Amino acid sequence: MEPIFLIITFILGLMVGSFLNVCIYRIPTGLSIVIPPSRCSSCNTQLKPLDLVPIFSWLFLLGKCRHCKVKISIRYLLVELLTGGLYVLVYCMVGLSLYLIPALILTSLLIAITFIDIDTQTIPNGLVIFGLICALICVFTAIAPAANDGYWYNALDALYGALVGFAPLFIVNVVAKLILKRDGMGGGDMKLMIVVGLFLGLQQTIIALILAIYMGGIVGAIILLVSRYKSRKDTENDNEDKKPGHYMPFGPFLALGSFISMLFGAGILQWYINLLS
Repeated sequence: MEPIFLIITFILGLMVGSFLNVCIYRIPTGLSIVIPPSRCSSCNTQLKPLDLVPIFSWLFLLGKCRHCKVKISIRYLLVELLTGGLYVLVYCMVGLSLYLIPALILTSLLIAITFIDIDTQTIPNGLVIFGLICALICVFTAIAPAANDGYWYNALDALYGALVGFAPLFIVNVVAKLILKRDGMGGGDMKLMIVVGLFLGLQQTIIALILAIYMGGIVGAIILLVSRYKSRKDTENDNEDKKPGHYMPFGPFLALGSFISMLFGAGILQWYINLLS
């Protein structure tokens, strides 16, 4: 594996991460991701090219706007580094092939959706539509991340993947409405898994869902235990009677499960088969 390609992939990831920061900030507010050019969110001054260099501009400016000196969230830096690092990981697993393109596209989509869902508890339809278009291109060309592992991938398998990604979440939502009289799953989560199913096919979509359920369950249990502990420590404020019912977005767990399954799904499945045999 040529080091030059690792460096190029990392730099590409940093550039895409910088663009994803724009998407994460603007898409939920309904702003264009192209016009106007990037500006400081505090003083509204248009940023110069030197202010937009991934990583280095944040470091050189010490995390502050050049003009108004207001602090810039470190998350901008972290998203760039995360994207660059994941791009390198994807390249190492997929290699320099046509399959690398859809794998990087899906990775970028999952990163943007994760942070937007954390911020707003929504998954924008625009991102879902973009992902759906890219996924359908994969279906018609049979160039999908799942196929890189030698997995039998065609339009029928992609359709099964979309169905398996959507159906369980839809059923959970229907049951929650009937029993709890509220949504049990967001519509964006269901749409996301349709896209993931088209990208990954049947078996890797199943693995993605299982991983997401396990990770979401563990984190949810930890949050529940912590909240109960805090309520016991603060009984004088009658917190137990208020019960605000915080919502934990499931999109990040679906995104993480999908990413892991995309790269390691075939290995996880083989490990499970060997465990049973």
